[in-house]
Amino acid sequence: DVAVSASGKWNGLASSNYSMPSEGLLNRFGLTVAGSASFHTEIIRAKASLEYLGAYDRGNGLRKDRHFFCPGASIRVTAFKGFDIVAFGKRSCLIPTFNDLYYAGSGNCSLKPEDAWLTDIGLEWHTSLGRCWSINAKGDAFFNWLTDKITWAPSPENSYLWLPYNIGKVRSAGADISVSATYTSGDWKTGASARYSFQD
Repeated sequence: DVAVSASGKWNGLASSNYSMPSEGLLNRFGLTVAGSASFHTEIIRAKASLEYLGAYDRGNGLRKDRHFFCPGASIRVTAFKGFDIVAFGKRSCLIPTFNDLYYAGSGNCSLKPEDAWLTDIGLEWHTSLGRCWSINAKGDAFFNWLTDKITWAPSPENSYLWLPYNIGKVRSAGADISVSATYTSGDWKTGASARYSFQD
């Protein structure tokens, strides 16, 4: 299977009291183009994708362009009925919004886009007990590399005013484990679930 999509957007901000590079009208033109191809059999499902993200800010002499290509790949292997092994890796980019950059009193015009590489591997198991009970369990381990991570923290001048900042390089590792049980009988359905998350 092959899929292609494209979208464009325009944002405009007109204000004289925003912390903009200059007073007047600020425009942002955005473009997103994505393509993906997937292959699947009874045992293996694989997918590869490529996404282009572009943001172009203009206004009263301001000219700031941001471009990112974000590749990604994922695979799911059914080891046996009800038990799957899943994994993915992709690049993900977060371009600062108008509020992040220019909002009155709490914007940061020098904010850089956040650039991340995300990886994950996991196991999924699901089964049915009789005609009424179903049990699902899932466990994932992830490791992420982030550059220019965007975070909010109190400003040096006013501890009550939080501003967005880039904090350089971040390495993030962790795990998510979840288990759920569902009982279905006629018009009735009830269940319980538990989840554990860890991140360093």
